[in-house]
Amino acid sequence: MTFAPGKIILTGEHSVVFGKPAIALAIDRGIHTTALQIEGASCCTSPLVDDQFWKAIRTIVPEHGFEISFT
Repeated sequence: MTFAPGKIILTGEHSVVFGKPAIALAIDRGIHTTALQIEGASCCTSPLVDDQFWKAIRTIVPEHGFEISFT
C-alpha cells in the first residue's frame, strides 16, 4: 500500500516548463493505492477508475497478475 499526497499550485503552474519558479504545496488529502498479486488478468477494483484512467495505468501494470485498487 502506498499514499500519494495531493498538491496545490498557488502560482506558476506553466512557468516551470520554461525554467521559472512556482509556488506549490503538498496537502494531506491524497490517494491510497494497493496492488495485490492474483492469478489471471490484471484488473482494477476501484470505482474511482474509468476506462481512460485504467488505460493509462495499464502502461505500467503487467497484463497478468495484479489487482489494483485506489481509495
